[in-house]
Amino acid sequence: MQIPLARPVAVIPARRDRPVAASEDAPVQLRPEHVAWKAAERLRPTPDRATGLILGQRVAEAAALEGMAGREGTPAETNPVAPGPVAREVAVLGELALRGPVSPRRVAAALVAALSDPQHPAHGWLAGYRASGNWRDAGTAGVDAAPALRAIPLSVILADDPAALVVETVSTAIVTHRDIRAVAGAVTLTWAVREALSGPAGRSFRTVDYLENIGARCRSIERVLVRRLGDLLVPTWRENQHVMSTLLYRAIALADGRPETVVADLRSQVPRAAARGDEGARRADETGGEAAIDGTLAVPLGLLLACICAEPFPEALQRICAIPGIPIDAVSVFGAVRGARGGEEAVSGVLGRAVTGAERASTLARALAGDPLVIREARV
Repeated sequence: MQIPLARPVAVIPARRDRPVAASEDAPVQLRPEHVAWKAAERLRPTPDRATGLILGQRVAEAAALEGMAGREGTPAETNPVAPGPVAREVAVLGELALRGPVSPRRVAAALVAALSDPQHPAHGWLAGYRASGNWRDAGTAGVDAAPALRAIPLSVILADDPAALVVETVSTAIVTHRDIRAVAGAVTLTWAVREALSGPAGRSFRTVDYLENIGARCRSIERVLVRRLGDLLVPTWRENQHVMSTLLYRAIALADGRPETVVADLRSQVPRAAARGDEGARRADETGGEAAIDGTLAVPLGLLLACICAEPFPEALQRICAIPGIPIDAVSVFGAVRGARGGEEAVSGVLGRAVTGAERASTLARALAGDPLVIREARV
């Protein structure tokens, strides 16, 4: 039995046929015409691949947080665990995207309504919005991969509209994170997921081609962000503008490495500027230290691991979770990309029943892909 969505969904039209977000909701001057990205071919992800994406992120985060991957010999179905905080944000964004274009105002309202737990990281990020009702008063000067992972449903529903994918990814990221690394990382991941959703299921990555493509896209969006959103970004954009794309290019040199060694190797490539605090941060340590390095590293490292781990998803996940010091968000990025590439079957050996809410997440994924059966069931 499918679990219905929070609100009924009667039909999912092609995104380009939907109304454009109101100007007051748009992220400042950024519009689709400012993003000169085009798709080589029309892409409509299948429900199976979309399900692999959403469940892949969910199980990978749960494994990293709960240590599921280290419980050898224990059936996954006997160890249900709660989804991680990012998986909850993915669900919020996915259901929001089904109802129309994503804007900063709609993202802020949806996150506040759904994530009321004071222990959830987004609770602190949205304190300014709760006080004033203006999304421009929300956000942190810190950097992590939460806004990138949160936006992965957009890779499905906007797969055939690259410009809209960029604009709406920025719209969800800028609400909670004002560091250019976090916003550029979000666009990088949604494009990387879109690319992983293309082609035959289970096909191996051509690592160098894949990372070069993503690195080039990231470098171009970093320039666009400075031109169009400079007034919203924290001042460290001047020294961190190309950190994300540089790490992606440097990851290419590690394409022949082992997962156990590339984590430390790529971490050593993070520029020292990434560990410095920003004078405009609300807290002295908000943009500096090891947390900033982990946040900067998560997207490029997760993408690299998704490429170089040749084992099936369950074994690869267990191997990655055992690496000392690996950022949890990097594990989530790995899970999302490998799930998108392999489909639901790729993650079924690990999950399905192991993480609470997996069935609902599967329903959401299929709705994002436009599965008519799911849409009918969601109306019940």
